[in-house]
Amino acid sequence: MKALIVAMSIIGLATLPPGNSAVAVIPALQLAVSAVGAVMHAWTHLKAHKDVKLGDLAGSLNTLQDQMQVIDSVVKNTEAQMYGLVSQLSKNTRTELKLHELSELVSRISSTSKLMHEYMKNPNTTERITLEDFAMWCVSHNPDSVSGLLERISMITSPVSNPGLINPGVLNMLLETMKESNHYMWDMQQSPNQLLYNMYNTIILTEIKGFAMMQYSWMILSVYGKGNFTIESKVSKQQYEQRIIMAVAACKRIMGESSRVLWRNDPKQHIEGETYISLTRLLQGYIENEVDMNGDGMCRYNCAFYQLATNRGCFKEQFCSKQKACNGKIVECKFVESDMNICQSDRYSKRRYEWIEYKTSKTYGRKKACSKSTTKVKSWWRWLFWHCSYCMCVCDQSGPDSDRYFSLKEELADVARNKVVVGMQFVKLKRIIYMQICEGILLPGGKIDKESVTWKEIRPMDLKYAKIYKEYHELSNEQRAIDLDDLEGPHGYIMTGVRFKKLGPHLNFEIQTMPFNFETGELHKDKYVWISNDNTPVTINKIRTPLTLDAPDVPTITNLPSMPDSVNNQYVKFTHTDFVKDAAQTTIPFLDKQPVISKIPVPLSGAGIYHKGVYGSGGFVAPKIFTYDYSNHFEVLFKLESEKETQTENTVSEIEIIDDETSSSNEATSEGFINFFNENAV
Repeated sequence: MKALIVAMSIIGLATLPPGNSAVAVIPALQLAVSAVGAVMHAWTHLKAHKDVKLGDLAGSLNTLQDQMQVIDSVVKNTEAQMYGLVSQLSKNTRTELKLHELSELVSRISSTSKLMHEYMKNPNTTERITLEDFAMWCVSHNPDSVSGLLERISMITSPVSNPGLINPGVLNMLLETMKESNHYMWDMQQSPNQLLYNMYNTIILTEIKGFAMMQYSWMILSVYGKGNFTIESKVSKQQYEQRIIMAVAACKRIMGESSRVLWRNDPKQHIEGETYISLTRLLQGYIENEVDMNGDGMCRYNCAFYQLATNRGCFKEQFCSKQKACNGKIVECKFVESDMNICQSDRYSKRRYEWIEYKTSKTYGRKKACSKSTTKVKSWWRWLFWHCSYCMCVCDQSGPDSDRYFSLKEELADVARNKVVVGMQFVKLKRIIYMQICEGILLPGGKIDKESVTWKEIRPMDLKYAKIYKEYHELSNEQRAIDLDDLEGPHGYIMTGVRFKKLGPHLNFEIQTMPFNFETGELHKDKYVWISNDNTPVTINKIRTPLTLDAPDVPTITNLPSMPDSVNNQYVKFTHTDFVKDAAQTTIPFLDKQPVISKIPVPLSGAGIYHKGVYGSGGFVAPKIFTYDYSNHFEVLFKLESEKETQTENTVSEIEIIDDETSSSNEATSEGFINFFNENAV
């Protein structure tokens, strides 16, 4: 007998071993294949015994019904996702209508399956007319029967291109819609790749439920003496197999085109320490008189002369005596106007000034009621020909008021316990920024044990001792760039760690990846590799380019949603906000603290650092993750009844016919099915 092996791309599958010595199949599609074996086994029993009663089939039927009942937990969640998608697609009516129709059909199959399950709990006490009428309806040619509903689902989901008829398939339409309108931003905490996979998974599971209902309906009618239904059963089986093959064939292309990137949308409300982290007083607007920036107490130059200076004292208790001096570097000074009113910030604020209003009414910062009395500041003439001007400068001063440190320590998953990285987030502990990882135990088939998923605890460093061992990077005016990269390991590798390193004056992100055995889930712990992008602004051919922030304001002020505006191989410099908008008082960009992890945790092929924001805002530096690419881990095995059925080869791109004289791989057990769905329920 021949067997049809279709190699496809889908999530959660096992690798075909060299030489095709064995076939490793994703559990969802193993279920689709095994359901055929379970049904055929029941038919064999029915045909081998002349006086079979309906109760004799109850064990086999209820086993499959139990399996389908567990399926409901998966389908319900994806049905909810479909309705969520419909609400998001108001701008694309065609896709919205198709998704709505698909969700309705899936729900109807699900509710019908539940009804059959209730009837068959006690087949000998359920009225014969009820079962007979229900079975006749399931297999009728009515478009609203189970058979009709399955055909309509297939028409919606499987692309068709015939003369005069072009149907791209609803999930292909959804993919194109997401590409056009960045719908992967939806806060569903799944990459588009995962979302599409889960919907395909639901379609396959729905097919299994429909197939089982139809087959057992014919068995019920056969027991009641309405016929033997051999041909009908065979045709139904062929149609079921072909629909599954068509669905996964479409899945291969769509999954290959969909993005595996996951990042976080803005929260409903920005809360410091919860949704974002800020660096403090890295570079900050600072007013200083030129007389206090030179050792001789003279004013022989102008403000522009002081591009790199230090505070040299406080001349005659002027304004300098009323503010904290900048005891670091004073840079980028400029003259604005001679006279001004200054609203100084409260003692414990991260700001020096709330706003500055010059004599001509030019204002730096947002003018509002000042909690303290304003201070009038005037430049003066010294010895008639030297003008001692107040300059608007930038202060670069480290110390207890300035959080500007990034950890350079590795954050690694516990690979000794077969754990891998499934998510990450920025955290700030004792004034130092870390990239915290979320880890989980890797299982066979590229799955993650949901019960094992935890955020790995970080042991915060003490700045005093960490400096000795060079375990952190301190930002400064000269060293304040962070590289923006997308990093992925080789195919077959998954992420097991992260770290930052210094690359010249830049802070550079790295990931650790490790190969693994997909079928067993075992990590190859001695073959890890660190992945990074070491391009710099002076690299030949692949020069790293800057991301410019134009007149940046405080990121949390805007009501517009932040959008990714950086690309791979760029960098952004931490700096101060715009002088006019915020008096250069806030360090930007902020760091997005929201955890980046899939709703259903999965292994990661990589991660990255990017910038998101809107024009005129400082925006956020944030992490993103790449869900694992399962494209080479998919095989479907179906037993075909005859050579004629190989015509389905025309519907797929990769088909291999091999000899297979056994059918043991098609037999199913209740325990195996239920375990699978308990593990995969979302």
